[in-house]
Amino acid sequence: MKFIPVPASTEYQPIMEKLLDAGIVMVHLIPNLLGVRVPAAFRDQPVLRLNFSYRFGISDFMVDERGVRASLSFGGVNHFCDIPWGAVLALSSTPADEMYVWVENFSLDQLEPIIPPQLMTQLRAFEAAGILSDDDPDESTKADETDETSDDASDETDENRDDDNNDEDVPPGGWGPLRLV
Repeated sequence: MKFIPVPASTEYQPIMEKLLDAGIVMVHLIPNLLGVRVPAAFRDQPVLRLNFSYRFGISDFMVDERGVRASLSFGGVNHFCDIPWGAVLALSSTPADEMYVWVENFSLDQLEPIIPPQLMTQLRAFEAAGILSDDDPDESTKADETDETSDDASDETDENRDDDNNDEDVPPGGWGPLRLV
């Protein structure tokens, strides 16, 4: 799955709608944050993953600028879930083969359960280098310094890696083999 870190300013709704057009979307969220409404049994988990899809035919399913809401089935019992975007760590889609992660909105400890270990190592290195801090956003364009160390941190083939590291694909603020969209 292609891991795509996105800046804090990136809106969730358009990405959610794009991924929903491809099929099922897994919403990775912190269930105990203010405003999150999920069954009580799941509120103590560090990260909760819920699947949403237009194909489920849920009558109260809604995606808007505030978040995503729907009555989901847990053990055959429907529970209304209300997920504000501020609680969403990531959106992933197996059909689209993409995972969008709001790395600037959460601590790396909060993100660790959803990020593959090799990418987590890379993000921790970026944090240690000050690339993930908000201190100087213009300093986040250090992709050239990380390109050489990222070859071992990816399970992609060399052919795919070459495509992903194409200079045209790395926007300002890009993170080496990771890119901001």
